[in-house]
Amino acid sequence: DAIGQAIGGALKSLFPPTALASMLLSAGGSGINFKPIPFDSGSSKLGPAATRYADNLVSLLTQRPKLAVRVCGRATEKDLTDFAVQDLKKREAGRKNTKTSKANSTQGKPLLPLKDEALRKAAVPQLTKLAVERTKTLRRYILQKGKNIGGRVSECRSAFDPTDKGLPRVNVSL
Repeated sequence: DAIGQAIGGALKSLFPPTALASMLLSAGGSGINFKPIPFDSGSSKLGPAATRYADNLVSLLTQRPKLAVRVCGRATEKDLTDFAVQDLKKREAGRKNTKTSKANSTQGKPLLPLKDEALRKAAVPQLTKLAVERTKTLRRYILQKGKNIGGRVSECRSAFDPTDKGLPRVNVSL
């Protein structure tokens, strides 16, 4: 409790109350975590909500020159679902473009979507790369918008977790 009160008191002195309330997710033994910055499934582009959040983060970093944050991209189950749909479309398009006799003989059979382990195995490289791109996109945006923020926005290990039921996102922590 004492640690929580100390962190809460420190946060009140660091951040404007409205910005803090809109951005803070938790403060406790594992540090201070802000609400995740959402991304659309399968995308590494900042949407309107993510841009507003990033602008608030830039404002906080600009106001507090000693503050530093870590950003960590995450790809989730929702990205995996999107990947499965896109993979099936690519395989169907590839089959239509192939002119070999073997491909023509299987033309009538429908392609099945990848499932379970085969889907995860195919998705890991691309969705890990997507998580990294989300991190880089957010960091680049913050560094372009903010002045003298350079070394205060670090990246941590971005990851894809097929069991993560949350939204695709970038996690932000102090």
